[in-house]
Order: sequence, then C-alpha cells, then structure tokens
Amino acid sequence: MPHADTLSAQVTRLFRYPVKSCRRVEVAVSDVVANGLVADREYMVVDADGVFVSQRTVPALALVDPAEVLARAVPAQRRLKVRVHRWRGEGVDQGDAAARYLTDICGEPVRLVRFPDDQRRDTDVGGGTTAFADGYPLLVTSERSLAELNRALGGDFAMERFRPNIVLGGLEEPWAEDEFDHLMIRSLRIDIATLCGRCPVTTVDQDSGVVGTEPLTWLRAHRQLPRLDRGTIAVFGVNAIPRDSGTIAVGDPVTIVRSEVPYLERARLAGEQARQARRRPARAG
Repeated sequence: MPHADTLSAQVTRLFRYPVKSCRRVEVAVSDVVANGLVADREYMVVDADGVFVSQRTVPALALVDPAEVLARAVPAQRRLKVRVHRWRGEGVDQGDAAARYLTDICGEPVRLVRFPDDQRRDTDVGGGTTAFADGYPLLVTSERSLAELNRALGGDFAMERFRPNIVLGGLEEPWAEDEFDHLMIRSLRIDIATLCGRCPVTTVDQDSGVVGTEPLTWLRAHRQLPRLDRGTIAVFGVNAIPRDSGTIAVGDPVTIVRSEVPYLERARLAGEQARQARRRPARAG
C-alpha cells in the first residue's frame, strides 16, 4: 500500500555527544553507523553503583568539553557493570585521571567508561542498536517546531537544549515529525521508532548550566501525547534508527515519508490491543 505523501526538508545542523550528557560537538558532516553518528555517546560518566550520571542531577556537565575529558582517558582492562535507565551492561573503565577530573565536577565519586566494541545493546522497539544513548541511536528535531514552541512561550530557547543529532529545516508545519515514517538522506534510510519523551535536561541552558522550568512545563501542558505502549510523554522530536551506513552533511536534502496512519490513531489502536490482551484469560497449564 503506498504511503500517504512525502515532505521535503534539509539537514541544517548535526550534533554528536562523545561523552553522554557533556557538551555537544557540532559538525558539518558525519558518518552514520548502526549506533548513530560516529563517536556519539561512546563514553559515559557513572556513579559508584555504575548508574549513568547526567545533567538531570549534575547540570554542570553541560559545560564540560568532551575533549578535556577524553584527553585524560587511559583505557584499562577493567570492565564495570553499568546501567542506563532499565538497560544493564558493561563499560570499559578509562582510568583514574579522567575519574578524578569528573569527580571534581560532579561532587561525588564517578568513573568514565567506554562502550565495549564487542557489546551489543538493542533498542526497545524497531530492531536497532545503540551505545550509551538513553534509548535510540538518533534523535531528529525540527526547526519549525522549535519556532512554534518559542512563539507560544515568547522565548528564545535554543535547539541545543533538546540535544538532537539531526536538525531539519524547511518544514512548513510544526510538529510534522509526529507523523514521520522514515527519512531518506542521500542513500541512507532512517526509520522513526518512537516520539521522544522529554526530561528535565531540557530545562538546562546548555551554554551556562543554569536550570529553569521551561520549556518542559509548556511541553507537559501542550505536547503530552500517548505512548504506543502505555502512559503519556511530553514530546519534542523523534527517536530514529539508521538502516544503512553512510555519510550525511549539513545542507543535504531530506525526503520524508509520512506514516499512513496518524499517530493518535496508531496510539489508540495500540492501546486497544493492549487492553484486549490484558482481558484474555490465561491458558491452563
């Protein structure tokens, strides 16, 4: 069955985050592999229990230059048990010098770890893989949606607060990304996995480390949408999975294929299927 229609856009900005939750690195061109942009969230800061440390609790990480961190990294043989939300895996410890540097910033004992080359981490849905990202290898956002958010708030919030990988320009309607099925950039296909639920990191000014309440309060009031499984999320942007390897660059044209079924209808159908599944009687053993 053919898709309803297509949209045209272009890549206007590209970002990677070599150390999870530390300062962004903006690039003009990037290779893309299964885990997203090359060198994205390959390293992570963890506490004494191996749990990832982020701007949610240490907003000063927004100002930490990843180059300064990685200059102190000395790969060790030791592997640590680590955790990102519900996912549990391993990270390769990067030595005492990097740990001391980050401990001084975080105000608690932390270690720097690298995602092991021989480790695979699957995404919750979509059949993709990722490294130390929250859940998916790519985050795609729209300049038009940011403009609408700033219009509604009378503000000037920067795209950097949303920590995207790929920023799209040229879209006519805000929130058009809710209905994306997949993108084509050059010969690279990128499938949309889920809408992106936003967290308090969006309230951190990425150039000062100052924490406020917006734009998260507004998103929770005006962009609270149902998840495809259960519950709701405050949405800005979409999580995505690359299906090929390749190279993308700022200025690249983007062809966007929209989903045949509107998102809210997909959410309604998914919710109904989940309710029916819960009502089915268990089979006798």
